[in-house]
Amino acid sequence: MALRVIQGPPNSGRAGEVLARFRAALEREPILVVPTAADVAGFERELCAPEGASLGGSVATFGALVAEVARSLAVELPPALTVSERQALVRAAIGRARPRRLRRSASRPGFAPALEALITELQAALIGPPELAAIVSELEDPTYETELAALYGAYVELRDAGGRADQGLIAERTIAALRSGADAWDSRPVLIYGFDDLSRAQVELVAGLAGAVEVTVAVNYADSRALAVRAGLLSVLTDELGADDVLELPFDDGYTQSATLRHLDRNLFEPGAGTVEPDDGLVLLESAGARGEAEAIGIEIARLLEADYGPDEIVVVVRRPDAAGPVLASVLRELGLPVALEASLPLAATCVGGSLVALCRAAADESAVDSLLFHLRSDPALAPGLVDAVERRVRRGQAQSVSEATEHWQHSPRHLARLREAPDEAGRLRALARSARELAEGAHHERAPLATRAAGDRAEVPFSALELRAGVAAAELLDELAAVGAMPGCAQPGLADAIEAIESASVPHWRGPAAGRIRILSPSRARATRARALFCASLQDGEFPSSAPPDPLLSEERRREIGNRDLRRVEQPEQERYLFHACVSRPTDRLYLSWRSCDEDGAALARSPFVDEVLDLISTDAARAEEALVRTRGPDRAVLGPDEATSDRALARSLALGGWDLDRASVLGGLGVGGEHATATLALFDAVPDPNLLPGRLRVPAVLEDLGAREVFSANSLEGWIECPYRWFVNHELAPQRLEPEADPLWLGGVVHRALERLYREPPGEDSIPRPGDLGRWRRRFAELLDETATARARAPVNRSRRAALDRARVQVEAFLEAEAAADTELRPDPALLELGFGPLDDDDDAPAPREALRLGEITLRGRIDRIDLAADRRSAVVRDYKTGKAVPRADDFSKRGKLQIQLYMRVADRVLGLDPIAGLYQPLGAANPGDRKPRGIALYDDDRLDGLGLVGTDRREPDELRAALDEAEATAVEAAAEMRAGAIGRRPIGGRCPKYCNFQSICRLERAIGAVGEQNGNGREQP
Repeated sequence: MALRVIQGPPNSGRAGEVLARFRAALEREPILVVPTAADVAGFERELCAPEGASLGGSVATFGALVAEVARSLAVELPPALTVSERQALVRAAIGRARPRRLRRSASRPGFAPALEALITELQAALIGPPELAAIVSELEDPTYETELAALYGAYVELRDAGGRADQGLIAERTIAALRSGADAWDSRPVLIYGFDDLSRAQVELVAGLAGAVEVTVAVNYADSRALAVRAGLLSVLTDELGADDVLELPFDDGYTQSATLRHLDRNLFEPGAGTVEPDDGLVLLESAGARGEAEAIGIEIARLLEADYGPDEIVVVVRRPDAAGPVLASVLRELGLPVALEASLPLAATCVGGSLVALCRAAADESAVDSLLFHLRSDPALAPGLVDAVERRVRRGQAQSVSEATEHWQHSPRHLARLREAPDEAGRLRALARSARELAEGAHHERAPLATRAAGDRAEVPFSALELRAGVAAAELLDELAAVGAMPGCAQPGLADAIEAIESASVPHWRGPAAGRIRILSPSRARATRARALFCASLQDGEFPSSAPPDPLLSEERRREIGNRDLRRVEQPEQERYLFHACVSRPTDRLYLSWRSCDEDGAALARSPFVDEVLDLISTDAARAEEALVRTRGPDRAVLGPDEATSDRALARSLALGGWDLDRASVLGGLGVGGEHATATLALFDAVPDPNLLPGRLRVPAVLEDLGAREVFSANSLEGWIECPYRWFVNHELAPQRLEPEADPLWLGGVVHRALERLYREPPGEDSIPRPGDLGRWRRRFAELLDETATARARAPVNRSRRAALDRARVQVEAFLEAEAAADTELRPDPALLELGFGPLDDDDDAPAPREALRLGEITLRGRIDRIDLAADRRSAVVRDYKTGKAVPRADDFSKRGKLQIQLYMRVADRVLGLDPIAGLYQPLGAANPGDRKPRGIALYDDDRLDGLGLVGTDRREPDELRAALDEAEATAVEAAAEMRAGAIGRRPIGGRCPKYCNFQSICRLERAIGAVGEQNGNGREQP
């Protein structure tokens, strides 16, 4: 009948003209074809508006048009393939064709999806396997492309052998039916709007329909650089198809009152264009970091909403919503703004999808213990404590396989057991589909409000639409995979195929109409969207404009050599200019251009050159124009100001900057905030403790009673209190359970101590200490004891890192043995005094019964002394303590560092053992330099029996000085114990600065970099 074209630039009224023709043809039930389902919903809303409701036509996508034409022409079509079935056929085709040059690529997980995408493109271009083979045969060295054609052919053979159809076959047969009998079409006019280009199959369908009925195509084109990329579609419609009528619509500048927006729309990218004085139609936003940019946009949106803009009259455009959209959407939601993110998320990136992938790996590989843990952590039906127990076993080396990790459970994890109990691969996939639904719904189990419950009993529903959609999508995908094995030529997919299918699938962030919400979308979707305010965000160099991702199978160079227009890609610079112009042309009131000056770490970022293109049209002095238009949000703006807050919580955060003693009610009154908002904002502070309150004395009577009843203490515990009472409280009383194994230094210290005890208890030489003549035997025996002790303590083979630590410890102890062999001293270790315990101990080993505790006033001391050496008189004693570290305390530092152990052990030797302690020494086994290996501690000054030990002169004391040092240590211990028993905890790190090894800052809230409490702020105060 006729092919008509409506041609015009943006804001020329093309949509209005199309709708007018649609309404005029309602009696013949016209079809309006638009690109996406979202466009369908938008046009349906407009056509159903109360002021002009239209009945009698329909709005559809191109795929739906093809299906309607096929139905009207009674085209015989086999059942259509599902997405999973099509992917399975592609994988089966790879196995059937057995490519040689592509062999390695074909074995990789991403090859099948890439091949499927190429087949879809070839089908849209109406290029079948024979045509492709003929085209590529003329290329130089066509081996690669010939194998692609063979793979394509194998897929088509399997599809036809199975009696199934895909979109390519449906389009092919529908076009053929139109060519042979277009009169069978119901004479329903077809109008096509919003397409930048048409594939060859779509062009042929349009040509066939135009032979039977009026077909109208709207083309977004004018003679300008921004729209030049659309000239190809106009040429096809007019030159190739011979359009009967072309209506050129002029630019209508009445769409906006902003002269700036009109000027940008008409002149963007045009050489020699003039400038215009800026008005409020253009705003530039410069921010620091992605979150800062999102907050800046959110603040501007909140102001627009306050100015009576509707949420669905505001659009945020980013070049790639899949990448940049989630942060934007998350921040806008935090600010209390309704958002619809029109982007997709990889199914495997959802909690459900990631859990399923991990479950497949755990079921297929016994060594995939980490995958099992990931799956268990993602199962909302499991108590966290159960999973903690599994992780603890894995981290501590008690479980090396999936089965061992949960063997202590009464029953295996249900999802894993379900997969293992399935009779075959299809059964496993169906079981996995069931697990997908259960994982998605698990968070709602027994939590959703029931109609039978009283209103006050209803629990809050932890609703996550995204995860529910992911569960449904994964279940449908897996159910389809389970049925693939029945198709001719297709092997039954297994868990590996399930992993690949899940990792190739995606799920939409938002589904359904976006009415009443701020849309976050791509420039291509923004083309058909009208908005009062549009934010073009993330305008960074390399992001917008961006480069096109290369096709993984058919490069652009090869496409040019092939010479088929339908396989050529649009030149990317032209496409990027077109998309940016689409963003500029959509708003009727205001355009916001937003970019980041730096990332979250402060590294400078370059903005898009498109911003400079806009500034060139605003003023001849671009710098002056930029200074006048830019609103900057720097890295210092981490919290919204009171005048920027968009929610009660954001307002509370801004008030918190004023200090805890701020009269918040008065400030809210001054801001004009009252009623429910003021009450809700102030209520948020009621649930937060005063941050200036410092941890003070314990006050719970039961806790104080328990502490006050304690009489037995250890030297290590007392030293821990002196170093920092709060750290002692967390470590010893709160005692957080650790998942990881015993820290390597602690483990190594225990191993070395035990090995040295056994070495000196059963010396391998003739003397009780190594001598020059038998040093080799001592070394060899220590190495044997070290290995035996390490294996016994770990209850498993020692891992690589600990093996390396053992090797270092062996070398270090050998150096100590060598130094002791060279020492000329009468002092000898007493086997009965090795690892000597005193006071009540918790040891469960076979150590001898401990001696009595050391009485210190109202308390007693317990502990274990590594070694006591006796002089020839069997009464003079040297107390020795091994340290596997590089440095040990010296006498001058005892008080400054809060060290009591060696002094208190000397008192044990005196009062409990009846010995005469002449020295207390720490032995630094881990010291690297020979000069640092000398024992340090405290010793008598004038005792010649100590001369052979290589002591440092500053560690030696006169007898009265030695007694005074021991008395001071005893008094400090008694004082520390009294504070403990009174519950007088506090953030009092020794020296006023937290030790580097403390990791409890998240509990005590004392910033390590700031130092003592008094240095943090001027109003810190103890809790009463």
